[in-house]
Amino acid sequence: MSTALSPVRARTLRALVLARELDAARTAAGMTTRTLATLMSMSPAMVNRVMTGRRPPTALEIGALCAFLDVPALRRRSLYALASEVDKQNWLHDNTSDTPSPLPTLLDLADSVTTYSATHVPEPRRPHDFDHTGADPATTHLIHERALSDPRSARHLTSLTGDVHIVPAGHNSPPHSFHLLHIPHFHPVVHAEHNTMTIILETPSATAPYLAQVATLLTHARPPNDVP
Repeated sequence: MSTALSPVRARTLRALVLARELDAARTAAGMTTRTLATLMSMSPAMVNRVMTGRRPPTALEIGALCAFLDVPALRRRSLYALASEVDKQNWLHDNTSDTPSPLPTLLDLADSVTTYSATHVPEPRRPHDFDHTGADPATTHLIHERALSDPRSARHLTSLTGDVHIVPAGHNSPPHSFHLLHIPHFHPVVHAEHNTMTIILETPSATAPYLAQVATLLTHARPPNDVP
């Protein structure tokens, strides 16, 4: 699990996601930062700030960027929505809506992920779980011992990549599953699912209890890959 702190660059998580998508579109278009700066009547330094999320684009700028970078029409709607809410923190996504979940993008941004599974062994992640542009994040699995009581779930153990820690049943563990994502140059991010909602927490005050829980779980869990 990644523990090193790095300077936080993006203003918010939405700003980071928007910036990464725009920068990926710039790369796909074969356009240099300097060329894009000229088209946008910006300095290269300002474009760099846009592409790291430090200075999110305005409503007018996001339209121009999508046009210059030839962003597909269907994708533009999501980028406009991100730009309109770029200063909001934490995230509730309705999985019944037709708006794509932010989770695949966040998993692609993360360099390490710690999962805590309270009631079942997670299934191995599939390619479509990521907006794949790089290597899979290093993963540490914390699995409560009660999850092993279901043979159908337990057989997924051998398919998991990364370190697997079993949390003994006698330990007072959280009742709900969650993921802790470490994204370079950003605060730790927590992901959880509740009914039809995806919950993303990014503010340090919201994620601090989960960071403490992970540290405690790792202290009480069995050594890596010491599974029945």
